[in-house]
Amino acid sequence: MGGGLGQYIRQRRTSLGLTQESVAEQAGIGRSHLSQIESGKIGLPNATIRRRLAKTLRVRHVDLLVAAGEISEDEVRNGTAPEPSELDEIADRLTVDARDALLAVARQLARAHQRGNGPSPMPRLGSKIE
Repeated sequence: MGGGLGQYIRQRRTSLGLTQESVAEQAGIGRSHLSQIESGKIGLPNATIRRRLAKTLRVRHVDLLVAAGEISEDEVRNGTAPEPSELDEIADRLTVDARDALLAVARQLARAHQRGNGPSPMPRLGSKIE
């Protein structure tokens, strides 16, 4: 599913005929907090909030993680995890703030590349440039 966690939550909420106010109240969060999640301003709320939202929306917590792109449907189906990329390994060694900054730069590069005005794809780190 494309669109991320916020879109998934909004679509599920509306398919159940629920308002932001009712979902927020049932999940024990503020309506503005839910609005920020649905708009993508908050990309991945903490596990407690995700679990409450899953219960309120009658989905599994893992469904929210798949929608957020944290795990793949194959991982859920097969119980396997992909090998971490070199970028994942680097990110694991960073502080939370540095990881957030790296993610922001990566997203900007991806958006620019999708529009066709970004830099050409870089070779994998550590690969030989010819």
